[in-house]
Amino acid sequence: MRKVNQELVNVKLETMLSESAAENRLAAVEIAGWQPPGFLEARLRETVIGDPDIKVSNAALEALERQEKQQWVLDLLDEVLQLPNPKKWSRIEAIAALGDPHLLWDKDDPIWAGRSWEGLGLPYKIHLDFLLEKQEKYLKDKARSIDRKRK
Repeated sequence: MRKVNQELVNVKLETMLSESAAENRLAAVEIAGWQPPGFLEARLRETVIGDPDIKVSNAALEALERQEKQQWVLDLLDEVLQLPNPKKWSRIEAIAALGDPHLLWDKDDPIWAGRSWEGLGLPYKIHLDFLLEKQEKYLKDKARSIDRKRK
């Protein structure tokens, strides 16, 4: 949904957030959380405070947190290029810890890590790739575990 016309997504999610069925509101906030930072931010904040279903309210809070993490990653990607070499390592670690590997590897995504790679140098790129592969494996294992529990 990040690559679809954001206005269309906005209109559809706003409609879903206004529906009486909690499942639809829940789906809307979960999708909104994977959109770029700031997407439906005010509406998500309203949902955190005002939705009658605690699951929807909690999911809206998680969506805001996910968007906030994406913003932190964007800030770190900008910052890492300006730092002296020794300080870059900790920023690389933070980018990998906060960012979703699939988004950081996606050239068409605003938080694509590659926009900083040319300025970073090969050792940093290799380390970031290693960390993202490790994070991806962790997320896949976690998803498999959740799936097994549902059966």
